[in-house]
Amino acid sequence: MKSADQICEEILSLPPLERAGYLDSICSGNASLRQQIESLLEARATEDATVESTPVTSDRSDIETNLDVANQASRIGGSSQPGDRIGRYKLLQLIGEGGFGSVFMAEQTEPVTRRVALKIIKLGMDTKQVVARFEAERQALAMMDHPNIARVLDAGSTEAGRPFFVMELVRGIPLTEYCDKNQLGLSERIRLFSEVCTAVQHAHQKGIIHRDLKPSNILVTLHDTKAVPKVIDFGIAKATSQRLTEKTLFTEFRQFVGTPQYMSPEQAEMSGLDIDTRSDVYSLGAVLYELLSGMTPFDSKELAAAGYAGMSQIICEVEPPSIGQRFSTLGAERTDIARMRGTDADRLQNDLRGELQWIVSKALEKDRTRRYETARDLAADLERFQNSEPILAVPPSHAYRLRKFIRRNRAWVATAATILIALAGGMTFATMAWMRAERELDRSKEMSSFLADLHLSANPNLTEPTESFEKVIAQCEDLFGEDHEAIGSLLFTRASLLTTWGRTIEADQTFDHCLVFQRESLGPKHEAVAATLRGHSEVLHELNRTAEAIKALENAQEIYQLRFGEESRQYAEVSAELAQFLSARGLSEDHPRIEELLQVAISILKEQLGPQHLKTLQTECSYGIWLQELNRLDSTVEVLSEVLPFARRERARLGSLYLAALNSLTIAHIYRNEVEQAKVYYGELIDLMREMGMRGSGLVMHLLRYGNWLLESGDVANALEIFDEALTTARAALPIGDGQRETALKTVLAVLTKEREFAKAEIVFEDEIAAAASSLGEDSEEVQKIRNVYSIWKTETGRLAESQD
Repeated sequence: MKSADQICEEILSLPPLERAGYLDSICSGNASLRQQIESLLEARATEDATVESTPVTSDRSDIETNLDVANQASRIGGSSQPGDRIGRYKLLQLIGEGGFGSVFMAEQTEPVTRRVALKIIKLGMDTKQVVARFEAERQALAMMDHPNIARVLDAGSTEAGRPFFVMELVRGIPLTEYCDKNQLGLSERIRLFSEVCTAVQHAHQKGIIHRDLKPSNILVTLHDTKAVPKVIDFGIAKATSQRLTEKTLFTEFRQFVGTPQYMSPEQAEMSGLDIDTRSDVYSLGAVLYELLSGMTPFDSKELAAAGYAGMSQIICEVEPPSIGQRFSTLGAERTDIARMRGTDADRLQNDLRGELQWIVSKALEKDRTRRYETARDLAADLERFQNSEPILAVPPSHAYRLRKFIRRNRAWVATAATILIALAGGMTFATMAWMRAERELDRSKEMSSFLADLHLSANPNLTEPTESFEKVIAQCEDLFGEDHEAIGSLLFTRASLLTTWGRTIEADQTFDHCLVFQRESLGPKHEAVAATLRGHSEVLHELNRTAEAIKALENAQEIYQLRFGEESRQYAEVSAELAQFLSARGLSEDHPRIEELLQVAISILKEQLGPQHLKTLQTECSYGIWLQELNRLDSTVEVLSEVLPFARRERARLGSLYLAALNSLTIAHIYRNEVEQAKVYYGELIDLMREMGMRGSGLVMHLLRYGNWLLESGDVANALEIFDEALTTARAALPIGDGQRETALKTVLAVLTKEREFAKAEIVFEDEIAAAASSLGEDSEEVQKIRNVYSIWKTETGRLAESQD
C-alpha cells in the first residue's frame, strides 16, 4: 500500500484540475488517510503561498503550462485570468498563488480608480472547507485596522459563485529580503520587527491568530521614503473569541496548518492542545532568529527530508541552536551574512551573544508557558535591549542590573571611576588576605562577587583585556607566592568580573585557565575547583552550551559529595542549580531526575538551614513553579501552600520569584475549580504587584484577567470594581491609543453594557474623550474615533433617543 507521502507526491504531479478527483478515488472509504493527505497538501501549499507586488517569475515552459491550464479552465467555465473582469475590477496580472487561492493585481474602475490586490478561490479547490477558510480570511482582515496590516477594501462573489475579496496592493518585498538588500544593521532590523509585533498584537486583540507568520507574509513597503512593514495573508487565521463565519470552520484532526520552519510545537504536534496567541509569538521568534542570524531555527531541507512525522518530531522535541551558536558554525557564509548587516563576522558573532540570544530563545521556548505571553511583551523586551535597560528574558541579578545602569550612565560613572580605581589594588590585596585567613569557600565566593562589583564600578569603560593570562599569573605569584588557593581565588574573581561585564567568551576562557591551574596546584577534587565549576556553568549556559554546563555541575556535585557528603549544604545547592539547568533543557526524560534533585536539595536545606531560610524558600518556590508548568496541579498546591506562609515574610528578598510562585498557586486553584482559594491568592497577587510598584501594562493585564475570572465565577460586583481599577491604572500609566489601554476600555464598557449600567458607561466614554482631547487635541483622529464608537453605542443601546428627549 502506498504511503501518504507517496500519494501526496502523485497528486502534486497531476494537473490542478485532476487532483480533487484522484484524491476522491484513492481515499474512497478511508477518512483517516484522506485527512493525512489533505494535511500534507495544505502544508506544501501554505509553504509556497506568497503575496508580493512583483509578477510571479517562471521559465517559459512553466508560463506556457499555466496558460494552458487557465485556458482549459476557462473553457469549462469559472477560472479567472488576466484581462477578465470581476464586477468593477479588471484583472491585470497574477502576483501570487497558493494552494487554494490566486492573487491578482487588479484595477478598480469605480467609484475611484486605483490598483488593488484581488484574491479568489482557485478552480477545483472550492470545497466547503476551503470556502469557509477563505471567508474567515476575509472577515479576519475586515475586523482589523492597523497601519502595519494590509487593509480589506471590498468583498463579493463572481458570477460563478466563487468568493473573492479585495485588499490594498502592498508594493513591497519580504522583510528579510528588504533588510538584506539595504544592509540594515541589527538595531534597524529590530525597529522594523517591533512594528510587526505591534501589528500582530492588534490582530490578537481583535481575537485573530495568524498561524502562518513568516518573512514572505511580512512585506516592507516605502511611505515617503520610510520603510513600513505590512503583515499580509490571514488565510489560515483562527478566531479566539469572535465567530468569524456562519459556515463551519474547523481545523480537522491531524491537519498540518502553517509553514514548518516557523511553526510552533503546539501546531506541529496537532494534539488536543488549543492553539492560542503564543503560537504566533513563537513564529515571530523564528522570524527574528532569521532576521538577525540569516538562518532559520531549523534547516528547511532537513525538515522536508524528515517527512511528515519526522518534521513534527523535530519541531516538538529538538532544541534549535541559539542564534550565536548557529552563526558560529557557518563557514564562508558568515562574511556575507555580516556584510548584509553592515558589519564584520567577528563583531556580529559577539552581537548575537548574550541578551539578543536570550530574547530569541525565550520567544522560541517549546513550552508556551515559558514564552513571552504576548507579541507586545516581545517588542517591549527588544525596546529595553535597544535602550540598554534590564530585559525580562534573563533573571535580573544585581550585577546584571548594575551593568545596565553603567551602560546608560557612562559619563558620571567614569568620573567616579577616577576616584575608585586608585583604591582597587589595595582592596584586592586586603580581600585576598581575608580570604586566605578564612579558607571558607562560600565566604570566598561572596567576597569574589563583591570584588567583581567593585571593579565594575571602577572601570566601566574597559573594552579590551588589559593583561594576558600569563601576566596575571605572574603578578599573583609575586603577591602570594606559593599560596595557590589565593591565586585561584583571584583568577576566579577575574572570570566573574568578565562575566559581569558581559564578555562571556573571555570569561569562558578565563574559567578554563582557572580550572587548569586549580586542578594542577590544588588537586582535581578540591572544593575550590567545585566553586569554579559552578561559576563556569553559568557562563556555559549563557553561551547556550547547556550540555557542558550540566557536566560542570555534575562534576561539582561529585566533588561536594566526596568532600562534604550527600547531606551537606554545598551538595544541596549544586543539586538545585543542576535541576535548574536540566529544566532549561526542556527534555521530558529529565523530569524524574529534576524532581529527585529538587526534593533532595529541599530536604537537606531544611535540615541544615531551616525551613524559613532564604535558600530553602527559593528552592521550594522554584519546585512549586516547575510542578505547575508540568500541569501537576495537586503537587503544586501541596508544595506552594506549605512554603508560601514562610515566603510571604521574605517576599521583598524573594522578589519576582515569590510573585511567580503566587501566580502558579493561583493558576492551580483555578484549574482545580477551587473558587474561594483562587480568589484569595488572586487578590494577594494583585496586591503584591501594587506593592512592588508595578503600575503599567503588566498590572493592567492581570487586573483584566482577575476581573474576567470573577465575572465567570459569578462575582459581578467585585469584577466591576477590579475592571474599574484596571481602567484607572491604564489611564494613569498608558498613553491614549495604547493597545492595553484600549483593551481595558473596551472590557469595562462591554461589562457595563451587559449589566445595563448605561449611566456609568457614558461617564467612562466621556472621560476617555476628555482625556484624548486634552492630550491630542479636540480635532485629533483618536478623539473622533472614540466619539464615533460612543455614537454607535448610544444608538445600539437606545441611549441616543433618551439623550435627545
